[in-house]
Amino acid sequence: MIAVDAAGLESKPISPVSLKWIDKSPYPPISDFFYNIDNSKRNISLSWNYGPKNEFEYRIYKCLNGNPFKLLDTVTPDFSFLVDHYTIIDTAIEYRIMASFNNGDLSGFSNTVKVDL
Repeated sequence: MIAVDAAGLESKPISPVSLKWIDKSPYPPISDFFYNIDNSKRNISLSWNYGPKNEFEYRIYKCLNGNPFKLLDTVTPDFSFLVDHYTIIDTAIEYRIMASFNNGDLSGFSNTVKVDL
């Protein structure tokens, strides 16, 4: 690489610079995210397993019938499940989850869990 100033003077050539993207979050996404449907009560039970410790909370997001995801609930790390209720007009529900840590870091989002009703 050579730099050229306004007067047309050239710098000595330098070696190319290599860059590497560094992910800001040291925490992986939650990969074990499951659901179970209880049609008699119109409940969807969500559960997850996550390895890293020092979580502050889990954030569970919900998408109804193709609309944008919205925060459904937050739970403390003492819990690894959540029960959600669905209505008769719901045809498809999607969920995602992420972990929030005491130091302000966030895990990546889990894979989306899609529930077809």
